[in-house]
Amino acid sequence: MATLNDESLARRLRMLANHGREGKYEHELLGYNYRLDALQAAILSVKLKRLAEWNAKRLDLARRYNAAFRGMDIVTPEAPDGHVFHLYVIRSKKREALQSALKAEGISTGVHYPIPCHRQPCCRQYNAPALPVTERIAAEIVSLPLYPEMTAAQQDRIIACLKRFA
Repeated sequence: MATLNDESLARRLRMLANHGREGKYEHELLGYNYRLDALQAAILSVKLKRLAEWNAKRLDLARRYNAAFRGMDIVTPEAPDGHVFHLYVIRSKKREALQSALKAEGISTGVHYPIPCHRQPCCRQYNAPALPVTERIAAEIVSLPLYPEMTAAQQDRIIACLKRFA
C-alpha cells in the first residue's frame, strides 16, 4: 500500500501494479502483477493444496482437445511436460466466424492478448521491425473453455461444436 499526495504518481503506481495498464490490453508501461490482498492470500493458501490435482486435470483436458482436433484446420498448442494450460489457445484463420458459431451454441471463448507486445504503447520506443508472423498469430488466436471442474460431457459438447464448424 502506498499513500501519496501526487495523483500522477499514484496513477503510475496503480498501473505498475496492474501490468502497466489502466484498462484492458493496452500497456502504457512495463508493469507487474502486484494485485494480491490479504483475503486473496488466505484463499490461495487453501487452494494451493489442490494445485497439483487441478494442473493434472487441465493437462488431461488439453490433451483431449488436442486429440479431438487432430487433422482439423486449426493449430493446437503442444502439451510439453510442466505445462499447466492456464489457457487453451488455438489458432484459426476464421476466428471471428468460429467465435460466432460457438457463441450461438452458448459456448464462451476469449481472445487473450489481442495486441502483440511490439504494438503496446510501452514498447513503441523500441521501434520494432515488421513482425508479420506475430501479427497473423494475434489475429488468429482464440481461447477455448478449459478449467479443472470441466466435465467430459461439457468438453465433448465444445469439441462437437467445433467439429461442426470445421
